[in-house]
Amino acid sequence: MPPLARVVVFSPLLDPRATAVLHDLRARGFQVVLVDPLTCEPPGGTRHRDLALRWWRLHRDGQRASLSRLGVPVVPWDGSTPMRLPFAPRQAAR
Repeated sequence: MPPLARVVVFSPLLDPRATAVLHDLRARGFQVVLVDPLTCEPPGGTRHRDLALRWWRLHRDGQRASLSRLGVPVVPWDGSTPMRLPFAPRQAAR
């Protein structure tokens, strides 16, 4: 890849290897944008499921915070919005 390439990664971050790849790309100096297509949550409804859902949300928030500190913006994407729209806030910030 060219040294100044922007790498766009599509991942719901369900596999820890995806996070490792993002860290590796940033360590090598690439600009990285993560497109997160995960727009639903696991079901709640029972005491145990609600507890698991709280843990899952905390874990996801921690992943996003870690990536933000690393300089990787996380762009949520619902899979139906045209691709230019998820990047509009990032482009406007330049």
